[in-house]
Amino acid sequence: MQPPKVRNVAVSQGVYDDYVHIFYDLTNPELMSSVGADCNITFEFWPDPNGNWAEIYSSFPNTVEPNTALCIKWNNPNDWYGSACKVRITAQETKPPFFMGQAESGPFRLGAGQRAPIPQIDGVTAKQRKDASKLVDIYYDLSADEPNYEYYVYVQISTDEGKNFDVNAVGVSGDVGARQQADKAKHIIWNPAIDLGAEASEPNCMVKVSVHGFADAVSEVFGIESVGPGDLFGAVYDSSTGQPIEGAEVSVYDSRNPLQPPITPMNTTDLKGEFGFTGLTAGEKIIIVVKAGCLPVWKTATIGEASRTWVNLAMCPLGAVYKAAGTEVGAIASAPEVVSVRGKYCGPDKYACYLHGISLQESFEVEINWPGNDSNEVNG
Repeated sequence: MQPPKVRNVAVSQGVYDDYVHIFYDLTNPELMSSVGADCNITFEFWPDPNGNWAEIYSSFPNTVEPNTALCIKWNNPNDWYGSACKVRITAQETKPPFFMGQAESGPFRLGAGQRAPIPQIDGVTAKQRKDASKLVDIYYDLSADEPNYEYYVYVQISTDEGKNFDVNAVGVSGDVGARQQADKAKHIIWNPAIDLGAEASEPNCMVKVSVHGFADAVSEVFGIESVGPGDLFGAVYDSSTGQPIEGAEVSVYDSRNPLQPPITPMNTTDLKGEFGFTGLTAGEKIIIVVKAGCLPVWKTATIGEASRTWVNLAMCPLGAVYKAAGTEVGAIASAPEVVSVRGKYCGPDKYACYLHGISLQESFEVEINWPGNDSNEVNG
């Protein structure tokens, strides 16, 4: 269960205009959150004349769809300048469970009439590795008149020889995103299984590396091969006794589409509490285990190509004491049809709850024992 992720917040004073360009990535993966859900976005600037955070823009009532390389232009009407400014971005889902995510930029400077040095990108190359990882190494050169200036760099993918660069790459790491400075042979690692799927085999790929709104360059055409299948095995045990749990039902979901049906037929644990799935596509999966009389449990696991992955999952029987980690909370009811509650802190005095087995469109009433507090009745 994860909130929206705001990443790679970067700020640049305009190259060709007086606007302040604010760049960011918004991603929203994981189970029990509305995958791909639109968000309301709020932008804040620090410091205002009183040394506080001040809201400078809100998308409300309009929403923003999760994507990479998002940008707004701020005209800085109050002429707030400084040498160590920051921008903070907050994203909140518009659908239950209304999760929030937040990130800040690094320090940047704003000056009257200041312009960002015009960047140049050259020498983009891309090639898939021959090993089992099937990762793609991308290299590029970034130059500018002021070598210490920081830019926002992002990657787009074409699978039709450059006719359309319609995939904003999320599965990238290295010299990409915010705070990139000019240098030769900058290196990005791209995992095509994340953006195109583990089954994808594309002979006509091209990569475009861009400094948002300023410059870009593309690679030559190259091919990628699909990632091979792997196996998933594991065991389910009683969290209070450590004994194996027989007869638990295990399902596997694709983490990119967790609200879709399971990707394999359901498996049932044996006398040893063990289960197994073979021939799974590589990538991140979500394993969900349910059994009458126990609190359901779920876990993520990354399946490697032509490899075996093992996971252990602990189930909590009804009637046992259950405390979830971090900001999540849990409660176990005696009725077998009400088996778990999960919640997330969403701001002052605000909690979003998810009741396993009940859709987000239905109403329910539940009693939750918040850690360190008395019981409270919550209507959902």
